[in-house]
Amino acid sequence: MKSLNLIRFFNLCAVFAVGGFLLTLVGCAGSPGMTAKEVHREHVNYVGSNWLMLQKDIDEFLMIDRPSRLGNTIVR
Repeated sequence: MKSLNLIRFFNLCAVFAVGGFLLTLVGCAGSPGMTAKEVHREHVNYVGSNWLMLQKDIDEFLMIDRPSRLGNTIVR
């Protein structure tokens, strides 16, 4: 039983050693970094998304995100 655990331990160490070696050869970054245009596009998307979420939060706070129950017309 102890020899089986010892073999499993050495196999696990060997797997980590080979994986570490391959990681040092290849590196962590599999693809190149983003270009300036991609960074700008992503920044614009984040700002636009944040603005829409802020507008939604303000609408919910002011309770204008749903129609009024007083009449049959929707006022926006």
